[in-house]
Amino acid sequence: MKNLITVFVMLLLCSVLAEAQITVTASDFESQLVIGKKITTFMDTVTTSVNIGSTGQSSWDFSSFAASDQFITESKNVGSSPYASDFPGAEYASNYEGTFAGEFSNTWVYNSIGETYVSHGTGTVKNTQAGPSTTKITFAPAQVEYKVPVEYQSTWSYNGQQTVAITITLPFVGDQTTSIVQQRTRNFTVDGYGLMTLPGGKTLNTLRIREEYTLTGSGANTSSVIYRFLTKTGEAVSLSLADGVTSNSGTVSVSAVSWTDGDGISVPTSVKEIEGVPSEYSLSQNYPNPFNPSTQIQFSIPSQENVSLKVFDALGKEVAELVNQNLSAGNYSVDFNASTLSSGIYFYTITTNNFSSTKKMMLVK
Repeated sequence: MKNLITVFVMLLLCSVLAEAQITVTASDFESQLVIGKKITTFMDTVTTSVNIGSTGQSSWDFSSFAASDQFITESKNVGSSPYASDFPGAEYASNYEGTFAGEFSNTWVYNSIGETYVSHGTGTVKNTQAGPSTTKITFAPAQVEYKVPVEYQSTWSYNGQQTVAITITLPFVGDQTTSIVQQRTRNFTVDGYGLMTLPGGKTLNTLRIREEYTLTGSGANTSSVIYRFLTKTGEAVSLSLADGVTSNSGTVSVSAVSWTDGDGISVPTSVKEIEGVPSEYSLSQNYPNPFNPSTQIQFSIPSQENVSLKVFDALGKEVAELVNQNLSAGNYSVDFNASTLSSGIYFYTITTNNFSSTKKMMLVK
């Protein structure tokens, strides 16, 4: 009997943990790379220490970050990009053009998404004091950024070469090219999950990824630890720990802080995401039903879109708005407390861009 109770408790804990975690899929990444999509990256050059939480279930409050600088990247057609021939396997191209850190540059980044999210390399043109320069960075094999899908406790690694070719156009001399080859090793572990609060107060379900990184060759022999905080809707935070810092919990010294905007809306406490990505729309019967005074309503959406969930009385008058926000594809559960309403028949209706459904429920006091 004691062993049976222990097994039951373990199963219960596993089910609770599963409901609190998210999975970032290939389609989540692809939605951030469609042609015309713009993403803003913010840099905080003042913050020198950050609480990175802990492994397992945790939470992170990055609301105090302040943007010292920012730049905007836009996804564009690979075929019409200037370095398409240098990265023939690339499926996506992102471009930044403008003055960053006091220096004008035009940068292109090339990626592909399949079983892994990989970076093929970059091409950058800058105006330097010596003259215009072009820097091409290529990875062999393509550098793995994420193993897809990304989920709690997943791991992956990368071991390959980085070639940096810098061409400077000098007056009366012409193009001068210098190339260096270095070895890159990267080991990743998704070691935490929970809620992350961003500057502005947005709170999102998040995965914490620890990267242990080394770069050797051509005079370089460096190692560092980087933490990424990843959401399903494009918001992310990147923290580079200071030299020699390898801690995995608590407040740590950092050398670089950046974050990106995205499409997500803060997760209210009344709406909970349930693990799994559905293949179709659905609105479930509330449970319990009849109820007094609280009940639970579950629904599923197979793609990211605006969702409205409202409650009406028998005369068609709206008495509660439970959801009115943009949600990622997933299964959701909403708690409805009707303590201020009278006994009777009520209706709840879900409306999205492509789906609408209504069900009846009974409040008995």
